[in-house]
Amino acid sequence: MEYTDLTRITGYSGMGQTQILGLSGVDTGAIIDAIMELESRPLERLQQKQEKLELTQQLWQEIDDRLEEFRDQLFDLKLRTTFYQFTTDVGDTTVLQASASADARAGTFYVKVESTASATRYESGETIGVIPDSTTQYQDLDSRVTPVAGTVTINGVEITIDATDTIDDIVNKINSSGAGVTASYSDTTGKLTLSASSKFTLGASTDTSNFLSVFNLSDAPMEWDGLNYNVVSTAHVGAVSTSRTLSSLASDDGVTFTDGTITINGTSISVSGTDTLEDVIDRINDSDANVIAFYDTNEDKLVVINKTYGTQGISFDDGGTGFFKVMGWLDDSTGNDITQKNVGNSAKILVSYDGTDATATTYYSNSNTVEVDGVTLTLRSTSTDYVRVSVEIDTDSIVQEISDFVESYNELMEYLYNKLNEEPVEDKDWEDMTDEEKMQGLLKDDASLRKIFNDLRAWITMRVEDVGEFDALWDVGISTGENLGGDYENMMKGQLEINEDTLRDAIQNHLDDLWKLFNATEDEDGADGLINVLYDKVWNYTKFGGYIDQIAGISGRLAREIRDVSDQIMVWAMRLQKRYEQLYREFTAMEQAISYLNMQSAWLAQSLGGNSSRSS
Repeated sequence: MEYTDLTRITGYSGMGQTQILGLSGVDTGAIIDAIMELESRPLERLQQKQEKLELTQQLWQEIDDRLEEFRDQLFDLKLRTTFYQFTTDVGDTTVLQASASADARAGTFYVKVESTASATRYESGETIGVIPDSTTQYQDLDSRVTPVAGTVTINGVEITIDATDTIDDIVNKINSSGAGVTASYSDTTGKLTLSASSKFTLGASTDTSNFLSVFNLSDAPMEWDGLNYNVVSTAHVGAVSTSRTLSSLASDDGVTFTDGTITINGTSISVSGTDTLEDVIDRINDSDANVIAFYDTNEDKLVVINKTYGTQGISFDDGGTGFFKVMGWLDDSTGNDITQKNVGNSAKILVSYDGTDATATTYYSNSNTVEVDGVTLTLRSTSTDYVRVSVEIDTDSIVQEISDFVESYNELMEYLYNKLNEEPVEDKDWEDMTDEEKMQGLLKDDASLRKIFNDLRAWITMRVEDVGEFDALWDVGISTGENLGGDYENMMKGQLEINEDTLRDAIQNHLDDLWKLFNATEDEDGADGLINVLYDKVWNYTKFGGYIDQIAGISGRLAREIRDVSDQIMVWAMRLQKRYEQLYREFTAMEQAISYLNMQSAWLAQSLGGNSSRSS
C-alpha cells in the first residue's frame, strides 16, 4: 500500500526541512513546517482512506477465492458419480472381474462365460531363417549372432569348438567328451538337444566361445521327461536377428526382393532392402493398419495380430516386393498363401439373476469387457458354472463425500462470520500496523458481506418439496444440532452437524431420493435440489460481473471509490503546494521587511551616535 507522494507533488518534504529565510532570529522554517503539518492532516486522512479501500478490495478478493474453491467442491456434488458409488464382489476372479459405474444398481446376478474374445492372428507358415543341415560349419551359423570359436564347458568338461567344425562334428565332440551328456541334432527342427540321466551344467566363466548363444541354449530350461534331463535349443539354429536387413534375409532364402510398398488392411507401408526387420515391424505398428506386429524369437516367425477382437481377418498385399515370401507367408516357388491363421472369436456370456439357464440373457462382445446394467465385466476365462457378481452401495465413500462438503461449508461460514464480527486493532497507530492488522475489522458489519452470509445460512432451512422421500437437510441427518430444532449458536453461525446413522440409512435405503434432495432439477422434477440452489447462489456471487465483482472488481464500487479518493488526494496535494508557496513568499517578505527595518535601525543608531560625539 502506498500513500500519494506528497513531496513529489508539492515539494514540501516535512517538518523541520524548510531553511531559515532571513536574519530575524525567528525559525521561520519550523513555523512553516508546523503550519503545513496541521493543514496536511486532511490529506493524510484521505491517504489512509485510500489504503483502507485497497485493503478492503483485497479482502473481497480473498472472499471471492474462497467461494470459488467452495463452488468447485459443490460441482463435484452435482455429479451422479459422487452419489452413485458401488463396490463389487466376484465369486471367482479367475473367470471375470467387475467394476460398477454410477448407472449400476445394488443387487446380485450370475455370469457364465461360454467364450472369451480373441483377435485374429496371422504368422509365418515357415520359419524366416533357413534351418541348417547337420553338415553346416560352425562359422556359417551366423544368422542371429556371429559365431566365435573356442571352448565351451559342459558338465565341468571343457570342449573345443573350431570354426570349421560341422554340427555333426560338434555333436560327436560332446558325446565323446566324457561329460556324461548326450547331444543330438534334428535337421527337421534345427534344434540341438542335450540329455543326461542327472542334472548337468552348461557353460563356465572361462569359456572362450559363444557356442551356447549360437545354438540358442543360453536361456533354455532344463526339463525332466521321466527318463532324462533335457536342454533343447529355444529356437532353431538358423533363426534370424531383427537387426538383419531384408536384402540379406532374402539372399539367405534365395528370394528376390524389390524395394516398394506392401499393404496391410488397406494401409500402405514402404519397404526397402536396407530396412532391418525391426524397422519394418516398427513401421507397421506405427501405421494405421490397426494391427500389432512382432517377431517371435523362439519360433523365428513374423506375427501380426488384429487390434480389433472378433472374427475379422487381416488383408495383406505383397505389392511385388517379395517381402511376404521372405517372411515365410508365401511359398517361395509358387507364391501361394501358406500363412498360419488363427481366426479370432467374440465373447459370449450368459447373465442370469437366479443362476439358471432358464432365466439367462445372452450377451456378445468383440472385446473381453461386457457391460451389464452399469457393471463392466472383464472376462478372464471360460466357465462351466455361473459365477456370482454382487453389487453393493459404497456407503462409506458417499458418507465421506457428504462429510467433506459439510466440513467445507462450516469452514466457509466460520470465515465469513469472523469477518463480520472481528474488532479492529485499536492499540496501535495506523502506520505501525501490518497489512493483516489493518485489514482486521474492515468488514465488520459490512452490509454486502452480511447479505452473502445470510443467504448461505438461510440455505440450511430450505425445503425441496414433492421430489422424493426427503424435503430438507435434517431429513437425512444434516442439521444445526442433534435435536430437530437445532442448536441456536450453530444456527447463528451457520454451522452444520451430521447424524451419521440417519445419513447412512438414507444412502442405503433411499439413495434415489437422497440424490433428488440434492440434485433435482426444476425442468425434470419440478424443483431444484439443494446443491443446485447453493451452487447457483455461489455462482452468482463469484461470476464475472456478479455480486462480488460489482463490489470489488476493476469497475466495482470500491474501485470507483478509490479513484474518487485519488482525485481528492491530488486536489489536496496541489492545494498544499500552493499553500506552501504562499507561506514561503509571505515569510520571505516578512524577513525582507525585518531585514530592512534592522538596517534602518542600525543607520539611525549610528547617526545618533555620531551627533553625540560632535556635541561633546
